[in-house]
Formats: sequence, structure tokens, C-alpha cells
Amino acid sequence: MKIKELSFKNKANPWELEKTEFSDLTLLVGASGVGKTRILNSIMELVKISNGSVYNGVEWDFSFTGNNDENYQWIGEFESRKEMRRHEFAEKDLNGSGTSKQIPRLLMEKLYVEDRLVFEREESTVKYEKKETPKISPYKSVLNIFTTESGILTVKEELYKIISLDYRHEQRTEITKNFWNEAQIFMGMVELSEIDQSSWYNDQLLFKNKSKEDKLALRYIMERTDGLIAKLFLISEFFKDIFNEIAEDFKDVFPQVREIRFELLKEKEIYELQVKERGTGWIAMSDISEGMFKTLLHLTAIKLMSSGFVILIDEFENSLGVNCIDVVADGLVSPYRNSQYIITSHHPYVINNIDMKYWKIVVRKGTTVSTRTYEQLKLGKSKHEAFKQLLNTDEFAEGIT
Repeated sequence: MKIKELSFKNKANPWELEKTEFSDLTLLVGASGVGKTRILNSIMELVKISNGSVYNGVEWDFSFTGNNDENYQWIGEFESRKEMRRHEFAEKDLNGSGTSKQIPRLLMEKLYVEDRLVFEREESTVKYEKKETPKISPYKSVLNIFTTESGILTVKEELYKIISLDYRHEQRTEITKNFWNEAQIFMGMVELSEIDQSSWYNDQLLFKNKSKEDKLALRYIMERTDGLIAKLFLISEFFKDIFNEIAEDFKDVFPQVREIRFELLKEKEIYELQVKERGTGWIAMSDISEGMFKTLLHLTAIKLMSSGFVILIDEFENSLGVNCIDVVADGLVSPYRNSQYIITSHHPYVINNIDMKYWKIVVRKGTTVSTRTYEQLKLGKSKHEAFKQLLNTDEFAEGIT
């Protein structure tokens, strides 16, 4: 999947992102408070909408390309309830009493594939492939309701590939013994015929030269396991070669590290991620530096999300040392990667180490956010010259008018 364009509006709590284009690597740069993080949050809200969530006053126009090279455009608009302070409603909120008085309705929604209209809705009335369907929930997206339709399932699978690196969530993740038991049971129950033979799996670097059994395990890890730490744990159990590659990359950044492992703490029945440094015993990941933890997450994402994923990274430089930034940045721009990265930063070192063709300078006028390229700002032709000019532009230094 590759995100092509996004425009996004919140009418209940006024904020708007004008149409913005994204490349394989997009570095959103600009002053603090200008709206970089909110752009990433808007993308993730669309993922949640496809899974049944409701957002008060949200309107969007979202274009992307699937791994089958087909072009998609998904458009929608929720009712705006300005008197309502609450912004998000999860699917579980839709089942309570008095729902109609509490939840904003989905007023309009359309999906195009290669300019062909797949479905259109007006509140609870839907035409799918030009045929009217029975009435549906006036709150939830068609993408969440018609999941058995092949055209919808394809879009859902593409949106599933949008991953946001949430460090705080990862730090709180506990790998329980029960989680491990369930994973093993699943591996023993699913039929090998369920392996998807589509070109997407065959093209992924991670799936290259793997047996059907290994493809099944990888598909479970990549699609049905939430969080990078949980994925890394299963990789350590089922794919020692991949885990060792990640560990070696990690040790290249931190030469004092000798080994990495997951150890079962029997008294808590959880698997703890641990590192062993030169001259020390095993150290719990909770006791090492935040920069070391974040670097491991980045390296895991780069290795596992080798093809077809969209990775969102907010404040890329936070807690990363210069040596970490270099290694991770090199991984992001490696030519053999077929994933898309959308990252934010206002750190001069990060900006200066990523080619200016990937820069998107974020500016905000009132509640309206837009982006500019280095060409639109008429920055220098060399990266060094463009970087010096960027730091002195009003758009970068101020960002908000």
C-alpha cells in the first residue's frame, strides 16, 4: 500500500488539512504546534473508521494505491455535532441505549477503484455495485459492515497495513504465557489452504523462499498480532534467522550489547525482553535507555515491514542518539525497501540527513494546515544549501500565521 493524497477536515472542532501528496518517504517538518502530529493522527483515524469507529464532524478524501497497483479513493463525511465535546466513539459505544441521540451519523461515503464507483451511501442507504442493499447502521463505515465482499475485503487488508509506532503502548506491552499458548494453538488449527497465494505475499522480502508452513506463521504474525514487541516475540520463537538479523543490526548500533532474548518470568507468567551487555548480567528492557528501546522498535519495523506497509513515526528523533538516527535513517531510504514511511521532525540533524525531495514543510494559517515542497519555497539546489535556507524561512521558523 502507498498513500497518495489526503485531505481531512474536522468541522466540530475546526481543523483542516488541505490536499497533501505523499511519496515513498515523506518527512513532515516545521515548527512545534503547526500540525505535523495531527496529520499522522488523521491517517490513523481513517484506519479506525474502517474498523467501526465514529468521529464527530470528520470529513475526508483519501487516495491510495494497493499492492495490486490498483488506485483507490475513499470519501466520507460524519455529522457535525458542535455541542458534543467527545470526538471519538469506538464500535462498542454504538451498542448502548439511546444511541441515536449520542452518536454522530455517517452522512455520506463513497469508494472508487480506478475511477469505478464500488459503493455510495447516503446515511443508512447504500448502493453496492449499483444495486441498493438493505438498510445498514447509520454510524459505521461500509468498510466495517460489508467485510465479506471481496472488493471491500481488499481495501480493509490495505488499510490494515498502516502502522503507527506508539512507543508508550509498546513499553506497556506484556507478552503473556496465554498469548503464546493461543499463538501455538492457532498455528496448529489453520489449514495451509488458507495461505494467500496473491502476488502481495510472493513479492514481500519477508516471505521470499519460505515454505507454506512458514508463510502461514508469518501471515499470522504480521496481520493478526498487534504491536511490534509482540511480533518480535513470535519471530524469536518461529523464525530465529530473522530475529538474529534484527539482533545483529541492534548490536551494530550498540556494540556493548552481546545478546537479546525473551525470558519467561514464571512468577508473573510473562515473557520479558532482555539484553545482555558486556560485563553485565541480563537487563530487563524496562531498565535500559529509552533511545535503545526505540531503536530496537525502529529496526524491527524496518525488517518486518519490508514490503507493502505504511509506517507512521512521530517525532522521529526523540530519545535517539546521533548513531541511532544514522542507522535508522539509512534503513528508511534503502532502495530495496517497498514500504512507505511518513515521519515528523523539527530536528536539524534529521532534516539535514534526509534528501530534500522528501521534505514537506508544514504551515498553518488559523485552523487550516497545508504543506510546501522545497521547490515551492525555492530553496537551494544542493541539500546543504537548501537546509540552510529552510532554517531561515518564515514557513519553517514560524509555521503559524
